[in-house]
Amino acid sequence: MASEIRANTLKNRVGLGTVSYTNTGIVVSGIVTANSFSGTGDLDVDGHTNLDNVSIAGVTTMSGNLTISNTTPVIKLVDTDSNSDFSIYGSQGVFNIYDETNTASRLTIASDGTITAFQGLVCSGDLTIPDSIIHSGDTNTKIRFPAADQIQLETGGISRLRAENSGVVITGVTTFSAATHVSNANGSVFFGAGNATAYGSQGGIGRASNAGYHISGSAVGDLCIAAEGSKNIIFGTKTGTGIGGILKRLTIDSAGRIGIGEASPGSYSSGAFNLVISSPSGSNSGITINSAQAGTDSGAIFFSHGTASGANGVGRIRYYHSDDHMDFWTASEERLRIDSSGRVIIADGGSGGTADTNADNFVVKNYTSSGSCGISILNSDSQNSVLYFGNASDTKHAEVVWSDASNLFLIGSSNAGASIKLRSADQSDAVIIDSSQRVGVGTMSPDTLVEIGNAIGTGTANLLKLTSYTNSQSSRPALVFWNNNPNTAQAQISAKGGASYNASKLHFSVANSSRALQDRACIDEFGTFIIGPGETRRNTKGSNQHQVLLIEGTGNNSTRMSMIRNSNDDNGPEIQLIKTRGTSIGSVTKPNQNDYIGSLVFIGGDDSDLYARGADISVQATGTPANDRIPSDIIFSTTPTSGATSPQEAVRITSEGRVGIDKPTNVAAKLNIGDTGNDGALSQLIKLGNDSSGAGTGSQINLGLVHGNESTSACIAGFLDSGGGTSFIVKTAGTYANQSTVTQRLLINSGGQLIHNANKASGYVAEFHQDHASNSAQILIDSPTNSASRPAFIELSRAGTLQWSFGQGYNNSVGAFHFATSTLGSGVTGSKFSIEADGDIAIPTVGAKIYTNNSGGNLTIQGGASYPGSAIKFNGGTNGGTGNMHLYAGQTTSLQERMTIAASGRIGMSQSSPDAATLHIGNSYASTSSNVALQVGTITGQNRYLAINHFNNQQNFYQMKMRVNDNQMVPMLDLGNPYGTANHGTAINFHGYQDSKVGAIESENTATNSTSSVDMVLRTGSGPKEVLRLQSNGDARFYNGLFIAKVDNDNSNFSRSGFFLGNPAISEFVYTWSGHSSYTIDLTCASYFSCTWEYFQHQTNGGSRMQQYARGKWSNNHYQHTLNVWEWSGSGGGLSVSFTASDQSGAGSINGLSNMSNNGSTYSGFTNGGGESNSTTANGRFRISETYNWGSVSSRALIVRVSYGSFNISKS
Repeated sequence: MASEIRANTLKNRVGLGTVSYTNTGIVVSGIVTANSFSGTGDLDVDGHTNLDNVSIAGVTTMSGNLTISNTTPVIKLVDTDSNSDFSIYGSQGVFNIYDETNTASRLTIASDGTITAFQGLVCSGDLTIPDSIIHSGDTNTKIRFPAADQIQLETGGISRLRAENSGVVITGVTTFSAATHVSNANGSVFFGAGNATAYGSQGGIGRASNAGYHISGSAVGDLCIAAEGSKNIIFGTKTGTGIGGILKRLTIDSAGRIGIGEASPGSYSSGAFNLVISSPSGSNSGITINSAQAGTDSGAIFFSHGTASGANGVGRIRYYHSDDHMDFWTASEERLRIDSSGRVIIADGGSGGTADTNADNFVVKNYTSSGSCGISILNSDSQNSVLYFGNASDTKHAEVVWSDASNLFLIGSSNAGASIKLRSADQSDAVIIDSSQRVGVGTMSPDTLVEIGNAIGTGTANLLKLTSYTNSQSSRPALVFWNNNPNTAQAQISAKGGASYNASKLHFSVANSSRALQDRACIDEFGTFIIGPGETRRNTKGSNQHQVLLIEGTGNNSTRMSMIRNSNDDNGPEIQLIKTRGTSIGSVTKPNQNDYIGSLVFIGGDDSDLYARGADISVQATGTPANDRIPSDIIFSTTPTSGATSPQEAVRITSEGRVGIDKPTNVAAKLNIGDTGNDGALSQLIKLGNDSSGAGTGSQINLGLVHGNESTSACIAGFLDSGGGTSFIVKTAGTYANQSTVTQRLLINSGGQLIHNANKASGYVAEFHQDHASNSAQILIDSPTNSASRPAFIELSRAGTLQWSFGQGYNNSVGAFHFATSTLGSGVTGSKFSIEADGDIAIPTVGAKIYTNNSGGNLTIQGGASYPGSAIKFNGGTNGGTGNMHLYAGQTTSLQERMTIAASGRIGMSQSSPDAATLHIGNSYASTSSNVALQVGTITGQNRYLAINHFNNQQNFYQMKMRVNDNQMVPMLDLGNPYGTANHGTAINFHGYQDSKVGAIESENTATNSTSSVDMVLRTGSGPKEVLRLQSNGDARFYNGLFIAKVDNDNSNFSRSGFFLGNPAISEFVYTWSGHSSYTIDLTCASYFSCTWEYFQHQTNGGSRMQQYARGKWSNNHYQHTLNVWEWSGSGGGLSVSFTASDQSGAGSINGLSNMSNNGSTYSGFTNGGGESNSTTANGRFRISETYNWGSVSSRALIVRVSYGSFNISKS
């Protein structure tokens, strides 16, 4: 080639030709289409270069000639949009611009210079024509420029219109199809297109100001009537100079609508836009109707719907100058009048009318015999309708408001101390709402929130009436007591019709713990007050015997009645049953002797009625009633199991305080017991018992002075002895040493009874006598020889077999007393225990003994023969502490103390001084290194056990273990607090340095007496303060920031990685890594997956772009792979990164950084990158590729929020 084509790269070759490089340039042959040239410059062709069929897209600069040689040379212009493609070619001396898309020529230039435009010619600049513009199909029709300053229109070869300096010449019948001016010095007529910025661009009539025409000239006229827009007529006047000085005053649009000062009357409400009056900003608009004479004339606006009678003037607005009033008419009747004083009178059916004299500024009247009379204030939905009351200075003092948004009607005053009053027909005050929000009905000085008053006089007045118009016994008008927090009813008083609708009941209801109203009491039509859910009185005791008070329920809480008196005196609550002989209310007539004053009757159901009486307690006036005294007996009656079917007297307490049981004939003693139904047999009249079963348990009767105190009485008692049998004892008070006779104290009859202190009677097994002259013994066993070989002892035998012996042992030391199960032989053979001469008690067979330390006042119980063994020591003196008890476990050489019970009640285990707590477990005596201080159960087998450990050789605990071996949910620690007060509950507290409280786990009641409204609270730190609350509704609330460290690393090669946080919508994963290296992060998924992600990067030495941030979306839908980068800031720097989505083999790749807008700088951020692509593999991969260039990259992070599916991640 003669010239060189310079380009770095030629991309995307398409076609049949080739492009080759030679030492002289580029050789192009065939058809070559280049979408773009990539290089440092444009395609420059210097000199004459011949190229066959080259398509070039982009900017091409040629400094020489471009020659295309062919029979029909063609240059094709092809674009990438949907508009037409064109070609330029020359053929047979004609230059042609051809529309390839629509296959039509658009412009040709012939060899003689003729230019033909096939779809019109638009020139943005001047077009020079020598003489004529000729119609291509009719050469006799043309626009000519025959001479200077002339333009002429010809048809049929004849001039029809010629415009020249002197004016316009029109020949023949004139039809204006182009702009025309007819003018003189004072006006103009214009038709056709004129000055685009002046009125009348569609034609008009105007008057000139100075020189020129306002419609098309440079000066503006001060009057204009012109056509504008879609067949509008405009009337304008001049307001300034220049073309823009015309102001539209009146517009008549194509629909006949008139706008005064308004250019678009049709833009207003379709119901009222025939005449629209507007004003410019800063001025007023209006209509003036002027009457000639002020005294007699009137001005009016009439509304008609025809000229027939009854149609003309059916509506009107008229002003009468005679008395200066204005009236408004509808349906040929006056409806509203505003008189000269400003009063407004709204009347229906009348003509005119007068206003009231009291408050007649606004009057609404109805002059017809039917219909309503009133005022409506209507506003749009969710808006307020308001009626204000104020003074002449427009200050609002009161208002009546309807709030549609709140569905609320309000009457109120903003004045401090203001009241609202309602008056009755006689203008007297009827209702008041005072400034303290108290309501008075019938009284103007209420001292409670609601007070209803009336001058009742001596009769009864209905002050409050609640009416139900439903004819149903279930209809219950009610008075409700409400609580706004919670917004529920607390109590209710309601009335209900009876079975025949003419008997009523009054119900009292209160809300239960579920805030639902429950009937708790009722007054029925008979006057019975019923406590409980019932509403019908019951027949009891006999037919037609009812009650005035009935308590009926199904459990203890609904049938229990209590009276509690809280007073600082010696009185208690009382129930009064009062009887009079009067026959009218208020009587005080005393009853007669033998009248019953009152009774308590106990009745049960018998499957058919409530007549089965079980018992009663009655009071009967047995003496003669007098003033302030009625001597009475209390009678207790019961119904027997057989015989009588009604209660019979069983116990009577007389007015003198004597008690008679089973109706004795003579109640003379304080206690009289009779039996009328056990003839010929012994009656058990008194039976004393004690239900306990331990030895020594029994019953006792005291007979003596005062109140039978044992110190001044004789006592008779029976009790259970240690052998399981019973014993009988008689005790007396006082001394009998100086008595002259011996009185019998105890008698056991001839069946083998023992007599004590009685005269000898033959036949008795044993007798005990006392002389009383000296303190001699009653039983004496004496050995006549004072020798160890002559012991004194007692033997007890049964059927001749020795059972027990006790006394001195044979050949035993003097003073010892032994108990044995055989004969006490030499060396006290058979002795089971003994009382030694020094007071010690010994058990010879095991070497155990009980002894005292006289110097210290101690008592010791010690076992063991060869070794010290175990011991219990009771401290009675100073040695070991007064009142302490010590338990010892034996060692081979000495006793070791194991447990101490101090006089204070504290218990020490391996702790000799239990001063720290009620139970003090230490290891002061531990001989091993075991750390277990307290253990319950077996640890070795891992069964249920509790173990509390302590520090080695110290007393403080450091660990508590509890174990169970059960295949179930076992409560290891159960804390409880039965009180249901709000803000109370149970807690586990933790203490630290100086025993200060440093933490707690609490359960807190958030509502009173509720088992469901309980929060769990975690406290820590100073205070400690609340940091976490698990609420009863399932929510968790942190009181400060929440930080999840994510210590576990779920994936290799990361600093920290894996699942982080989840909720029902998303699962969040976090990954962090660092290093001055290039890394590839691959996220892979199966067919269906969706997530959003965020990428963070920080470079401590990365140039101006030290931080990078990107976020977007990655999803996989079978074969379709989607990646969007919504934001990317800080790209580049020392570490660059790219984002790509594809299948796991890399097919169907989509670059997340393509198709992104720059927003001015690569650092400020990209948006809307990425897109969708497809492959043939139903899986997906999201790859983050990092390229380390230079600098220090401190850290990177990736957050993945998964909304569907699962994924794997790797870093390489």
